[in-house]
Amino acid sequence: PIPAFNSEVSRLKVTYSAAAPAEAPRELVLKVSLKKDWATRAGAVEVSFYKQARERDLPMIAHCYLAYQDSETGRSVLLLADLGATHEAPVTRRALIDGHGVPTPARLKAALDALPYFHHAWRGRASLRTGLPEAFWLQGPTAFGRFADACRKELNTFRRTVGDHVTDADWAACE
Repeated sequence: PIPAFNSEVSRLKVTYSAAAPAEAPRELVLKVSLKKDWATRAGAVEVSFYKQARERDLPMIAHCYLAYQDSETGRSVLLLADLGATHEAPVTRRALIDGHGVPTPARLKAALDALPYFHHAWRGRASLRTGLPEAFWLQGPTAFGRFADACRKELNTFRRTVGDHVTDADWAACE
């Protein structure tokens, strides 16, 4: 098991018969959504995303072998390549819980370097986004107001946590 707040996640070690291809994955991650309404909705979005991501060349996304949502229970299942041997989380779960959620400069740079490739794979392809929800903050002024309030709250929490490490000019840009 891998600790997660939104799903049941496990690492799997797989063995095959001698007839299996040598490149068959030996380590996988199994992710099953929780039995909660919000987790079912989030799982549906995740399944849709991974199904559509398979059609793109997205090396920054773990390979997905299975993306499925059960029509009766609504629970979703993902079977992903386990990148644990070659990758590590930019920020550990423990660091996030402890209020230290900013990745190192090198990891931030790597994420920013990957971002344009990710956006390019989806840009102008509305048909590929079927099943992915529209950003809730685009659903009218009231929704945007709630989103802006949530962002301000998060920014204030962040400022209380690491405020002395950020320059006044950077705070002004954030605000």
